[in-house]
Amino acid sequence: MNLCTRLTGACAVTLLMAACADSEPVGDLVPTQWVELKAGLEQALPADATGYVFGLIDGDRIAVRTAGGDLRIDSIVPIASATKAPSAAAILTLVDAGQLDLDRPVADYLGDVVDWPALKQPITMRMLLNHTSGLAPEPGCLDENVTTTLVECVQQIADAPLRFTPGRQFQYGGGSYQVAGLVAERISGKTWERFFASALGEPLGLRDYHFLGDANPRIAGGAVSSLDDYLRILQMFMNDGVHGGRRLLSEEMVALIRSDQIAGLPKRGTPLDRDLYPGYAFGWWFSDPALHPGSPGPEFSDPGALGTVPWIDLGRDYGAVVLLVDGPQAGLDLWNTLRPLILRGLDEAPA
Repeated sequence: MNLCTRLTGACAVTLLMAACADSEPVGDLVPTQWVELKAGLEQALPADATGYVFGLIDGDRIAVRTAGGDLRIDSIVPIASATKAPSAAAILTLVDAGQLDLDRPVADYLGDVVDWPALKQPITMRMLLNHTSGLAPEPGCLDENVTTTLVECVQQIADAPLRFTPGRQFQYGGGSYQVAGLVAERISGKTWERFFASALGEPLGLRDYHFLGDANPRIAGGAVSSLDDYLRILQMFMNDGVHGGRRLLSEEMVALIRSDQIAGLPKRGTPLDRDLYPGYAFGWWFSDPALHPGSPGPEFSDPGALGTVPWIDLGRDYGAVVLLVDGPQAGLDLWNTLRPLILRGLDEAPA
């Protein structure tokens, strides 16, 4: 993480975190093939939006990098729930290392740092990362990252009433990821930020991706990222867990991430249309095929409340992310606008 990122990190609450003013602007990469896509982005952006940053991966190469409005290609943006898939992936590296069992009670890993109630003994890491734990989805301590520690936040979550029997329903939120983050800290012996850096950040070469709130980082929604950093994360997922010739997630783990973990469960709460996004696994929503005509899919996404939307279409071998500081619907609307333009551009690519 560079000094520029450290200095601007605290400014995320001011709507965006632009790259340091004294840095050289990074130029657009918009080949002729993608001019229509760029135009569509500009036209679809809400008039009151701060701006956007967008990147497209075609196969194994970055095909488009562009920005507009008050944002630059190297702007650092709070990504809200687009944090979930990277956080889950970092934790899953512990499973690959044989240090974590997804189906073992999380109480076994918490030790005596949290007074974990007997009623919540059945809760496992698999439940935490797939929102089927029954824990409070949005506890108040998620917003207390200065005066509250991660241990204290998890204790509040442990003390709150269960919403449903663990493993029996799906309710989206950030509470369960706080518990998962503390488990990762306990196993690794590192703070969450340091653990994430060692598990994914350093192997991927991330320079700007980090979490706000040192004492109580919001594991499911508190990261900030630049475009290039998030594209590296997408490339790792697209490349079956490999980056730069190094395997970060096993083939078995990648297959698990692409397997619906909530099939058949009632959905108690979800920010997305439950029919259009029917499946979920470890931070990724699964799209109904009706959303991406022209591609066999599958398509996965991890939208955030401020408008950032990363998605991967394995059927057409592309990934994309639009970084916004606006609202969830703006991001979803842009995504729906861009999909057909991307597929058209892929169809027109030189042989």
